[in-house]
Order: sequence, then C-alpha cells, then structure tokens
Amino acid sequence: MDKKLVAVFRTFKETDLFMRGLIKWMGFRQIGIEYDPVQRTQGKSKYKLKKMIRFALQGITSFSTRPLYIAAYLGFFFSLSSLLYIPYLFYSIYFGHVISGLFSVIATIVFFGGLQLMILGIFGIYLGKLFMNSKHRPHDIVKASNMV
Repeated sequence: MDKKLVAVFRTFKETDLFMRGLIKWMGFRQIGIEYDPVQRTQGKSKYKLKKMIRFALQGITSFSTRPLYIAAYLGFFFSLSSLLYIPYLFYSIYFGHVISGLFSVIATIVFFGGLQLMILGIFGIYLGKLFMNSKHRPHDIVKASNMV
C-alpha cells in the first residue's frame, strides 16, 4: 500500500474494517503479483472452517444489504404462494371435494410466516441502510487535484 492509500484509510471512522474489500472499493490502481505457494512442510493451518465462514460473512455484511432483500422477497413469495391456495379451496368446496383441514392450516401458517419474514426483511433493509450510513464512508475518493 502506498502513502495515498494509507492517507485515505486513516479518514475512515469504522471500527471493524474489512481491509480486502475496502482496498477494492477505494478504486486505486492495483497490480497482482503471481507466485506459486510452496507445500506446507510442518504443522497445520489454524484458520478453521468457522473462521472462514465468519470472514465471509464479515465481507458480505460490510458491503451489501442484498441478503436482507432476499428475506423480504422470500416472505413475499411464501405469502403469495399460500394465497394461491384460496381459489383451489373455493373450487373444491363448490364441486364437493373433501379437503383435509391440515392443508388449510398449513396454508395459513405459511401465509403468516411469509408475512412475518417479509416484514422482518423490510425492517432489516431499513436497518441495513442505517448501518451503511453510520460508517461515514466518503461518497467518492479524489485521486488527484489540480487545485492549489
């Protein structure tokens, strides 16, 4: 990292920086250095699966509110799909088919469960936007200026 990148890093007021993501997010010129890693000769890696999952979740939640949108859409889908059961219910009653009460109860549970998931997703989206704004990241980073 050069001095310009470090100077920008010092302006961040976040407490839990996700360095790999922020370096890409800032948009400075980068170069890759290719290398062939040698096989480990002694010991085992201390970076277990639990740490890798925590690292991945930190990367996802530091830069995205997409999972919250997924929850809201899933809730909408479940509620809508259970509402599609109502025309079938009326059709069956009209033509005299016997309907088990279990299916009606399951459709009701899926509807209200989907409704709750959708509402929680909407609340989560609002909280996610507040979280992203609380980081006080700059909207853009100026690489160079000709102002004196």
